[in-house]
Amino acid sequence: STVGPAVLPAVVAPSTAVATASQTGPALQLDWPAAPPAAPDLDWPAPAPGEHVVVRGDCLWDVAESWLSRQHPGAPVTDAEVARAVHAWWQANAAVLGPDPDLLLPGQVLRPPG
Repeated sequence: STVGPAVLPAVVAPSTAVATASQTGPALQLDWPAAPPAAPDLDWPAPAPGEHVVVRGDCLWDVAESWLSRQHPGAPVTDAEVARAVHAWWQANAAVLGPDPDLLLPGQVLRPPG
């Protein structure tokens, strides 16, 4: 006995499997690349100049170091200066930060020392 050729299911080529707009209804219009979202209306005042609004990932060391760099552009900032600035920022914002200067929460507004 002989075995005949295998029968495979029919495969539709991708070019014939795509429906056209006339088959599916009105044509779809792509809306991308989308325009950037509008700035949200904030119900609180913007931070004053020099203040820092905490965002996720912030730490007081980086806030103090950035602040020192802006105070003395182009001058190197030492770790000892940053350490003193961290302590000053913590003291200036004790009511906001509480007892743990390592726990910053997004949205907290920190005022610079001095």
